[in-house]
Amino acid sequence: MKAAVVSLACLAIVAIGCGGGGGGDSGKIAANSQAVPAVATQDNLDPEIVSSGVQDVDVSGAQPAESVYTPSPAGVVELLKQGDTLWFAGSSGLVANTPLGAQSLKDEPVSAAIYFANRLWIATEGALSTADGLVSIVPEFATAFTTLAVFGDELYAGTDGNGVWKLAAGQLVPVSEDWHVKDLAATETALYAATDKGLFSYQVDRWRARKLDDTSTALLSPTVLYARHPYLYVGTESDLLRFDGGRWEQFGLTDGVTALGWHDAMLYVASAAGALFAFDGKSPVTVPSPSAGAITALLRFDGRLHVATENGVYRLRHGRFEKIDLEVPAESEPKHEPIAFLL
Repeated sequence: MKAAVVSLACLAIVAIGCGGGGGGDSGKIAANSQAVPAVATQDNLDPEIVSSGVQDVDVSGAQPAESVYTPSPAGVVELLKQGDTLWFAGSSGLVANTPLGAQSLKDEPVSAAIYFANRLWIATEGALSTADGLVSIVPEFATAFTTLAVFGDELYAGTDGNGVWKLAAGQLVPVSEDWHVKDLAATETALYAATDKGLFSYQVDRWRARKLDDTSTALLSPTVLYARHPYLYVGTESDLLRFDGGRWEQFGLTDGVTALGWHDAMLYVASAAGALFAFDGKSPVTVPSPSAGAITALLRFDGRLHVATENGVYRLRHGRFEKIDLEVPAESEPKHEPIAFLL
């Protein structure tokens, strides 16, 4: 999931200010795109296409400010949204892509991010902190954070070799064995951990190993988790499984699952080979993908499916996967030459 770091030094570091209402197009589109077959009908016409027939005309004579563009970062492991802001978190740091342009809030690698108690929390090398920098917790262990999840009213962090920890009274408290935690997900009744020892559930301060039966090995190699009521979806090194709280179902995939996300009433499943599947509850069906390396994150934002890959972030727009470019507003130039005074 780690990819080459793309320098975003040209982005201005600012404080968080990403609130707002529903979003317009916050991603900027590059020229390169991957075609996705689509059939347009009167019922599914894109609202942007329909509304494009009537445009407001600016007669003020003002020229738009010049901007520069930089590719969306590689190595993104988390996609998050808040209002009309799309967040990229990964090896290139933390970047907010807003309608006014891109803003970098963290240059060091970010391994996980989540909203908790109305704040954006991020995990970096050796620290758990808020993106605004007002809270920073340095744990006693030295291994890296791998994932974050909220269960009930508490924040949990998975690590690479030190198990699961819980944030309590401003400190991180261990709550599990020293697992290598790959992912965490919470349902209404339990916290689930995908680990190197298999899948575990956590309820009333007690962990329970999960399995299909006494002989099945299907849950021994979980890779990614996704909770959407009333189901928990579990991607493994070779399969996709679904749990409704009482019964497990297997659906069969040959590629290891690297990311799960929801879009247009279907679960989207990504594989290590870069393939993308749409799952309607019956069986996964292969659909076109960005074809840009392993897929690391999936998110529905602004009504569109967004896909993070080894080589950047793409979104499905008008039947095509198009790579997002980040707009970096240029500094305003003075409108008039300085006045020279004679001394």
